[in-house]
Amino acid sequence: MSNRFRVTGTVARPSQTRRSPAGIVISRFVLAHHSQQQEAGLAREAQFHIEVVCTGDPLASQAAALTQDQQVRIEGFITRENYRDADRKLALHAQLIELMSE
Repeated sequence: MSNRFRVTGTVARPSQTRRSPAGIVISRFVLAHHSQQQEAGLAREAQFHIEVVCTGDPLASQAAALTQDQQVRIEGFITRENYRDADRKLALHAQLIELMSE
């Protein structure tokens, strides 16, 4: 099965970084996306916020350096934000972060 996601957006909440109990660096930030998409021949506004999870160096360090309102492209996969909760909120687990030119 395939689970690949690529999106551009703006950093809505800067990164918070911590270490897991296993000592792995994890950075999380919120990405805001807003665009116009075509659906059934009509323009549709697409707008959402999504939690982005960056695990391990150097990706977590790159995420930690991002500033609010910075434009980025994120590539990775989608999964539940928290496996311990019944909540099915999704998170984007980044595998690549690209800074967008302004």
